[in-house]
Amino acid sequence: MFESTIYTKLLFYWKGWRWGFAIMHIEDSNGEEKIRLAKCKVEVGFPKTTMYEWEEIPVYYITNLIQSNKINFKSKDNLEDIFELLEIEHNELKSRYNS
Repeated sequence: MFESTIYTKLLFYWKGWRWGFAIMHIEDSNGEEKIRLAKCKVEVGFPKTTMYEWEEIPVYYITNLIQSNKINFKSKDNLEDIFELLEIEHNELKSRYNS
């Protein structure tokens, strides 16, 4: 069975060299809408972006990104639960280094 993903929005954050983060609105092969967070490597043909700024890029450039690590968030609750814990862990690390 062939599975396809439809991309409806692409936001990109360039962090240097050929690497960045992308937030994408996707629709999976079951028609479910999700948010995808991915660490990406830029390929030839991807438009130039400003370092350390989120920029909306036309979705057809998705073919010029290698999504090396990706996470799909299906529901708002799913997203909020994960980011709540990430914030707790991040604050714990910050407090260790600021002591």
